[in-house]
Amino acid sequence: MSDSSGGEYVDPQGDADKGVVENLLDALGSQPHRVRHLYDILQGDTKAPGDYYENSGSFDNVWRWGSHVVGLYPDRAVEFMNRADAEFTHYNLRKNEVVNFLAEEGISRHVSEELASSWTELLLLTYHALYDPETGELPRYNLLRATARLFKHRSKHAYRYQEIDLENIEGRVSDFVRSYNKGNNRPLSINCYRLDEDDAEEEEVVLDLYQESVRVAQPIFDIRLDETENNPLEPNIQYDSTYSIKTLSLSIQETDDGYVVAFSKSPDNWDTFLDTFFGELFCVSEPLADSYRKRTESVERVLEPALDRLTDEDSSDEDVIDAIDGPIEELAEEATSSEAAESLDVESEELAEIFDSIDVVGITVERAEETLTDTFRVSSTATLRDWTKRNVSEEDSLKRVVEDADEKWVGFILRGNLRGEDSQPEEFVLQNGIWKAGQGGVSDEATEVLNTLFESHDR
Repeated sequence: MSDSSGGEYVDPQGDADKGVVENLLDALGSQPHRVRHLYDILQGDTKAPGDYYENSGSFDNVWRWGSHVVGLYPDRAVEFMNRADAEFTHYNLRKNEVVNFLAEEGISRHVSEELASSWTELLLLTYHALYDPETGELPRYNLLRATARLFKHRSKHAYRYQEIDLENIEGRVSDFVRSYNKGNNRPLSINCYRLDEDDAEEEEVVLDLYQESVRVAQPIFDIRLDETENNPLEPNIQYDSTYSIKTLSLSIQETDDGYVVAFSKSPDNWDTFLDTFFGELFCVSEPLADSYRKRTESVERVLEPALDRLTDEDSSDEDVIDAIDGPIEELAEEATSSEAAESLDVESEELAEIFDSIDVVGITVERAEETLTDTFRVSSTATLRDWTKRNVSEEDSLKRVVEDADEKWVGFILRGNLRGEDSQPEEFVLQNGIWKAGQGGVSDEATEVLNTLFESHDR
């Protein structure tokens, strides 16, 4: 038996690094069928993909096969773990896109959707479909990641531009990187993927940005620096300086009314670089300006009638709040009956209860000239409806507060038990065509719920 990269067979019980074996088994959940699947893939001798998951109980001796993987393919074992930990997760990728890609590569949806029970198993299926045992490479793996990347298409991290030139984008990006790295800037790398099909009317390009950050000193036990095998009774702490790499992905997609650029996460700490990048490649200055922010249709459905009533002389504060409640209920009904809710892994009844818990609790107005404040904010401990009943004078009317305000500066504060009835309530704001976190931020679970409520119907 020999390593496909040319190395001789290594006795897995003798020379395999036990620490690496333990880490690999941990990454694979100590499931024998997963470890055996990875071993067979690296050997280039696999069964049908469904066999590993339909008959998972027929595989045993997890340590033996883990030792084989690490003993024969130490570098590839580490590479798999890194991908499972940092790249192939629900935080980074859209599962349905991964399933679609694998289907085109011959992995049936029955296996990837019904039998595979985790992102680790989806990564194993990706290896099964793409891995070349002769070279140890995964052709099209980066394309899969680019295709399935989870972008904030319908949240505050999306921007719309009238014109973005995508002609020869690969060459222009390469020229930009080479020129950028000639200066005193921190090292930069950009991977570029064109996702449009040959006959597609609209183009889409994904860019993965990698840039070195400032040097950071991390505390580390000295035994790790010396690669000591046995732990001393009192290990010493030293510091190991590393240059970490920050990452950001962005999608540039052509639409009927311009180009939408969506980021994989907040681009705020990239703003100076993005000013340079967009300026040189696309002749767009200040690309993250509010004027380019992509507005969300479902948020507009809530805001438009409420803002109309704020400017209507005959409407009351109650009418304004009713104008928000109505569209929220409609969106909730649509979301609970759509496939988008399935990704939250909750029953439709529970999701309906979460949406039903959402109340309008306040209003915020930036540049509020009427109150002579930079930002006027009311956030009730109960609901905004309760607040207006307690403050009935003309001076405290919502309409009075926003009388001279620009509509884009008017926001409504909402609160709900977004992680279920037993969770702490969380606040968010609807303003200028987007939803955004309240002053205390919102949890990841709440973000997914709000994306389902306000975004799933805009694609």
